[in-house]
Amino acid sequence: MKAKNVLGLIFPNTHDECMSEMTSVRALGSLPFAGGYRVIDFMLSSMVDGGIQKVGIVTKSNYQSLMDHLGNGKPWELSRKYEGLFMLPPYNTDFAGVYSGKISALRNIGKFIRMSREDYVAMSDCHVVYSLDYGELLEKHLASGADVTFVAVNGKTPAFDNILLFSDVDENGRVGSVRLNSAPGEEALFSTGVILMSKALLLRLINDAAARGDRSFERDVIVKNASSLKLYVSVMDTFAPVIDSLAAYFSANMSMLDTKNRADLLGPRPIYTKVRDDIP
Repeated sequence: MKAKNVLGLIFPNTHDECMSEMTSVRALGSLPFAGGYRVIDFMLSSMVDGGIQKVGIVTKSNYQSLMDHLGNGKPWELSRKYEGLFMLPPYNTDFAGVYSGKISALRNIGKFIRMSREDYVAMSDCHVVYSLDYGELLEKHLASGADVTFVAVNGKTPAFDNILLFSDVDENGRVGSVRLNSAPGEEALFSTGVILMSKALLLRLINDAAARGDRSFERDVIVKNASSLKLYVSVMDTFAPVIDSLAAYFSANMSMLDTKNRADLLGPRPIYTKVRDDIP
């Protein structure tokens, strides 16, 4: 199944603070990875491979390097007359400044979301490097009747306090309990930052949160509404390194020397990137 009815949104700045040594002049999503790629290449390529034809890059700061890398989206076949790749910086509405959180970012691009023809929205952060079949994710979402579907992995939780942790998950993936990460490093089923839901539901949740003055998407939108929403998870069991520190970034790059890890990340679907044709 192709996810042609899905709008993609990528947030390359969400966890910049975890690597201030390298993100002081560029977004986390534009960091080099595995020699020939940037971190965002994996999120963007997965969306394109899954059939998503319209992707918005929701930038916050230090996005010059990102704009140079992505350009008009041609390497990802997103240079189109209709749909394609869109850069969505702050300050493009009369009420928006630098984003104070994902709620304000989504509110700022509300018109872009409303005017999109797609009925579903897939959102992704850039702190987990993955290769994901978005067509399969959409198929699971529709079959389960979920309101919101998360992509999750089992392992040690990242060093962020706004990561969603899931428990009491049944055999169908229905989430019984969701909470915020309170003890980074514990073993748990946690969100990769990939979230799929209908466009109508997302707009309603964001408008309600903005009216209350909420700022945290994870706490004020997901956890607060968990009892009234049907939440499901799709568990990723392949290589998906988490970048939550300089040491983790180094380790993730070095782990690509392992043949199995390279096959998991580069094998299932092609990963596209900007080719500079420079001297090696």
